[in-house]
Order: sequence, then structure tokens, then C-alpha cells
Amino acid sequence: MWFSTHCNVLAACKDARQMAPFTKYNALGRSELSTATSSFEVKRHGFKPRKKQLVTLTDKALNRLREICNDPTRIVKLMFVLKGCNGYSYEMEIVDRNSLDEMDEIIKDDAGNSVLAIENKTAFHMLGCHIDYAISPLEEGFVFDNPNVTSKCGCGQSFRF
Repeated sequence: MWFSTHCNVLAACKDARQMAPFTKYNALGRSELSTATSSFEVKRHGFKPRKKQLVTLTDKALNRLREICNDPTRIVKLMFVLKGCNGYSYEMEIVDRNSLDEMDEIIKDDAGNSVLAIENKTAFHMLGCHIDYAISPLEEGFVFDNPNVTSKCGCGQSFRF
């Protein structure tokens, strides 16, 4: 119904300029229906859509990832495993870059170097996670501050969404 009404309106217009709000004109003065202005708006306002940062790494965590895996053919991969008394636990392992799934997320440093791969099934639950590396008298390791976690077990080793 809408399509036929719309076509009748276009046919009823003797001068294409009567459709000014809906029409753009090419160099020859011929009208073309305008369907979108998104590319125009991007150029006009200089707006570039930015991808939301999946995780943030502190300088300590970034340096430790570089120390762990300084081989350009390998990378540290982060994933969840079913483990512990409350469900999931973080697991990191060094893998060949060739073995990564094309859907895995790659985290890069400011220089554009890949420092961490996140398993595609894990990435959604890592959105907004802050990763640090901490050293205490009893232990050292990566510390995950994940806003998506809804509960943790008493020892803090496993969590749930």
C-alpha cells in the first residue's frame, strides 16, 4: 500500500524540485531519491564510529604479557573453563597464532602489536573487564575486574555470570 501511494506522489509531481525534502540533485540537475545521508554526515562532521574497548590492560599487565610471549608466531590466549565451586575460571595459555579462530578477538597495544587473544565464546562476557598484574608476598598473577560477574565463590577462584 505504501509503495503504490509513494509512486503516485512521485508521478503527480510535475517538477522534481517539489520533492525537495526527499530529493537530491546530481551535477546535471536530475533528481535522485535520497535514501541515506550517513556517509555525508560522516564526512561533514568528521565523526568516526569507534569500536568499544573490549578489555583494558594496565601497564603491568601489558608488560607481563610481553615478557611471557615475546615470540611473534605465538600469543597468549584467554578463555573460560568450567572449574571450581561456582562455575567458571579464567585460563590463559600460549598458542600459535595460526591456531586462532577467525572469530577470536585480538587485543593490541598502542603500537599496534597483538598482545592478547580472547576466545570468541569468552569475549562477550569480557566486555568492560579491567586486567591488571599484581605481585603480593604470597602470590602473583593476573587480576580480572570483570563487571559482568554476578557472583564469586568464597576463595575467589571461580565465578558466575
